[in-house]
Amino acid sequence: MTYKYARPKGKHYKVSIREWNKVFANRGRWPFVVANVYVDGNTAITHYNISLFGKIFMLTISPLHYIVGTILYGCKDAHKSFLDVMFDKQRGKFSSDATYKRQEVSWNKLMKLIGEE
Repeated sequence: MTYKYARPKGKHYKVSIREWNKVFANRGRWPFVVANVYVDGNTAITHYNISLFGKIFMLTISPLHYIVGTILYGCKDAHKSFLDVMFDKQRGKFSSDATYKRQEVSWNKLMKLIGEE
């Protein structure tokens, strides 16, 4: 069975994780994660994906990753973890949250963060 990414409905907003962490709980280390927020009516879905900087960083250290990763947990798992970083959306290797309008405090913080007040 294979995973197929389906983009959530609604308007898309990209929020840096640095800004996200100032308003909400920590969801990742700064340059390596980005919050993609999809607002549709009374629901906001947030996906925490690897940022472009994180993917470029992984690409540059990939030779070291393959050497150390193979020693630590085998060639197959080292390759799988590389692909999980590079293709996180396509492989379903990201985390997700939902915020609803009825959660007034969180909803208002999110709307202020994305500029929709």
